[in-house]
Formats: sequence, C-alpha cells, structure tokens
Amino acid sequence: TRQTLPCLPEPTSGSTELLLSHENGSLATRLIIGCGYLGTPVAKHWIAQGDQVFALTRSHDNAQRLRTLGIQPLLGDV
Repeated sequence: TRQTLPCLPEPTSGSTELLLSHENGSLATRLIIGCGYLGTPVAKHWIAQGDQVFALTRSHDNAQRLRTLGIQPLLGDV
C-alpha cells in the first residue's frame, strides 16, 4: 500500500505524489532541503535505489548541478 504525507492535498491527475518509503522495498519520492555536503551523498544513495529525489535550492547554477546528478531541483527559499 502507498501512504501519502498527511499535510499535503490529495494528488490530482498528472501531479507528483510525495510518498513515504516502506520496508517492503517500494520506491519513494524524496525531498532534500539543503543538498550540499551531506545531502548530495544521501541523494545519490536514494537515486541508486531507484527513488525519485527533489532538492530545494535558491540558485539557478546549483539547480543545474543538481540536474546533472539526477536530482530534480526546486527553486525557492525558506
């Protein structure tokens, strides 16, 4: 079974659903806030497992770096 994050609205057709990973090996969509020294190796590990990884970044240059690693950047600031 798939479990959505409770704080998000129900996904609509064509939307990306954020999922929690399960011990049964199902894939997950992950979000990293701060994909630098620690977050980048974690993202690479998750990608190697087949998970979809998003990362929040403020700069367009860093967004391009993330794309080359297979991470989907989200431009924004907290």
